[in-house]
Amino acid sequence: MVRYAGLLGLGREVWDLTPAELNAQVQGSNRRQRELYEAAWLTAALMRAKRLPSLKKLLGPGQAPRAPVDREAEWRAIKEKFGEK
Repeated sequence: MVRYAGLLGLGREVWDLTPAELNAQVQGSNRRQRELYEAAWLTAALMRAKRLPSLKKLLGPGQAPRAPVDREAEWRAIKEKFGEK
């Protein structure tokens, strides 16, 4: 298991993880690896393209910008909900 821990960027602390935490680390590592493959593929595809698509088209439909959040008010509401002062 220590051999695989190095691949996840973990050291000896791998022994302190629960199976669920270790599974989450593995899934996160797999997701990151897939993102790197997708980025490499897209880079190679764009290098071969005769004409680059517009950035707007390349990025696809985006989300509407969210309103700024008042973090202090949000934190006070959470504290009040759990009865802290």
